Amino acid sequence: MDKEICTEQIKRKNMRSKRSIVNILTNWLGQLLIMAVTLVSRKIFLKVLGSEYLGLNSLYANILGFLIMADIGFGNAINYSLYKPIAENDVSTIKSLMNLYKKIYCAVGTVILLLGIIITPGITSLTSDIAIEVNVRLAFIIFVFNTGVSYFFSYYSALIIADQRKYVFNIVHYIIQFIMYIGQIVVLVKTHDYYAYLIIQLCATVTENFVMRHIVRYQYPYLKKKGKFPVSKENLKSIKENIKGLVLNKVGAPLINSTDNILLSQVANISFVGVYGNYSTIISAIGNVFGQAIASTTASVGNQLVTETKENCRNIFKSIVLAGSWLYGWGAICLICLLSNFISLWYGDYMLPLGIILVLCVNVYLAGQRAVLIAYIDAGGLYSHIKYKTVVEGIVNLIVSIALGKLCGVIGIFLGTMISAGICGWGIEIHVVLKKMLDLDVKEYILVQLKYCIVLIVSGILTIYVCNRIQAESVLVLIIKMCICAVLPNIIMLMCNYNTKEYKILEVKVKGAIKRT
Repeated sequence: MDKEICTEQIKRKNMRSKRSIVNILTNWLGQLLIMAVTLVSRKIFLKVLGSEYLGLNSLYANILGFLIMADIGFGNAINYSLYKPIAENDVSTIKSLMNLYKKIYCAVGTVILLLGIIITPGITSLTSDIAIEVNVRLAFIIFVFNTGVSYFFSYYSALIIADQRKYVFNIVHYIIQFIMYIGQIVVLVKTHDYYAYLIIQLCATVTENFVMRHIVRYQYPYLKKKGKFPVSKENLKSIKENIKGLVLNKVGAPLINSTDNILLSQVANISFVGVYGNYSTIISAIGNVFGQAIASTTASVGNQLVTETKENCRNIFKSIVLAGSWLYGWGAICLICLLSNFISLWYGDYMLPLGIILVLCVNVYLAGQRAVLIAYIDAGGLYSHIKYKTVVEGIVNLIVSIALGKLCGVIGIFLGTMISAGICGWGIEIHVVLKKMLDLDVKEYILVQLKYCIVLIVSGILTIYVCNRIQAESVLVLIIKMCICAVLPNIIMLMCNYNTKEYKILEVKVKGAIKRT
């Protein structure tokens, strides 16, 4: 009997590792594909319509960030509740949770549409200085429908993601996104029509949701069964408790994620928002590649937390922290060394000062360290412990960004984001994950992070020094610098971490999963 249990545990570990790797690989490949086609799309957009239209796009996206507060955390709470019944193959509970998910998300989508329509008449007050030949209200309505409609079927994706099969979602999402960008490029070149550009995006959202609905209902046929599947009191209580913790986080999130472009449009102008958008597109794409790699482990971590010992969970956590520091640190170095060269060659004279780029890259690294902690908070359902975190971080971000924006200009807005994220966000997340979940020493974690930061700084200084020895600007020079960035910092990081326990665990996990893939 013990042998059978042991065999079953090994199978679960192997399956978790395999699915995590497949999820990560499909994320990476998809992100790289979309990043390439996005760069082409933005260049054509900039050439055909101009930087003010790019700024308008970014402004609308940030305004909609406030509207999605209507999703006050239902998705995260129900996702957490799905881990255990999926691990136990409890079909009745899964069905009841999915029915609840459907009702809630249809209501959320409706609320977003109504709120969007209500605020549309006032949208011109934020776009009064934009000299463009479109109806800004009509364009905003299309944006609103693209966001609201996505909620009516997106809950289907939750099941397949919680089942550690995010690769299915990745394949569908990135293929449809690729087709969407190609369609938008064709429309821009042939018609120069901004409305058609937005409508293609809306059609892609609807198509993706319908395709995922069909796939999930096919792979989980019990979802088609009619009948009443009430949510148990235990699950309902757990969901309510988690939602209470998530409500304030959702309220505070727009103050963190959706204020920068709005403040930039006031401190600078809408054209600067468009120029910054060229940088943020690349930075966000790099961050998403690594962020999705970390997020892809959430379902596996959730499964591990309910099936493995705490000691095993702690060891895996430490190895993921190393992976996050390594990936995001390397990404930050690459961005510092290559971003300005690439923007100059690709977009022309739409450049940002080095100081702003450095702050943005520090924010990338900081986001990476938080991504690991957030993955564990999601996997462990620790939302009630962080309910005030995002509100505090958002208020601090808004106050400090406005103050530093007036004092230092544009760079002050980005410094405000960095300060609030480091002090309020990261600090609270460290305490919750280490003390409430894993029983780890906070001082030990901070010392490890300091070590990783020192390694990163040394790697960065040496790589920047070598890259700066090559002064010319050309595609060949950019390729040479890319090769330097690919090799030099990774060699230094490998030398500094090769003999650590965390690296050895990570190496075993990755090699084992690759062999089984």
